Amino acid sequence: MLIASAAAGLAWQNTYRTPLKLELKIPRQRPYLTLTPESAARAKARVAQSGWAKEILDRTLKDADGFAAKAWGTLPPKGDDEHSAIGRRIFSVALAYALTGERKYAEWARDGLAAYAAVYPSMPLSNYRIKVFLPRHGPLFEAMWMVLLAQAYDMVADSGVFSPEQKTRV
Repeated sequence: MLIASAAAGLAWQNTYRTPLKLELKIPRQRPYLTLTPESAARAKARVAQSGWAKEILDRTLKDADGFAAKAWGTLPPKGDDEHSAIGRRIFSVALAYALTGERKYAEWARDGLAAYAAVYPSMPLSNYRIKVFLPRHGPLFEAMWMVLLAQAYDMVADSGVFSPEQKTRV
């Protein structure tokens, strides 16, 4: 029975030998991960037409204003759960920029992204191949945090607030 199972497994592997050919198509205009320019325009139109959409935008901007009012200090040490909250704040402020175009939001998000870009490469890997969080969180936890930062960068990358060196580093 064991030999028959092994043979069946090999037959399956032989059936699907050809690797898939993937074409990576990255849009020329940002943002394109969380929002697109078209979806941001639709959101702005909803705000102009709908009270509930205006309430959500007002709440988003109030949160972003609170976050952006605080200057960046030193990032917490490796393993501190605060990194997760910081990632969400950077995302929220970048979203405020994407919806308003206000430079102050892009600048604050840039400073947060640049702070992480300055320390992340030199952080040691844990045995679970993660850098920012502790092994008890696992790699998926760090991956979700990294997705927030990637989405935030996408929303502010073309804002004009990054130097070429900062863009490369981030």
